[in-house]
Amino acid sequence: MTHDDPNALQPGFLSFLLFQVAKLNSRNFQCHSQLSYGIFCTERCGMFHLGSAGDQTVKQICNRVSLHKTKVTRAMKAFEKMGF
Repeated sequence: MTHDDPNALQPGFLSFLLFQVAKLNSRNFQCHSQLSYGIFCTERCGMFHLGSAGDQTVKQICNRVSLHKTKVTRAMKAFEKMGF
């Protein structure tokens, strides 16, 4: 495609499309995990980091992720209630 092509994507448009696809995919997975397993986004994130890096404190998880400590603490307490 050349710059004269009226069907050419504008610069930066591809990154916008990728962002939209990622957001939609995340939303679909969120619905699936809530319905199938009863876990929310923060809990999924905590589970991922515990699974990938092993035993960690809430503070260590918060240092790896941009989540508030209170949310991560609630997620970990929910895991304890579920028996994990």
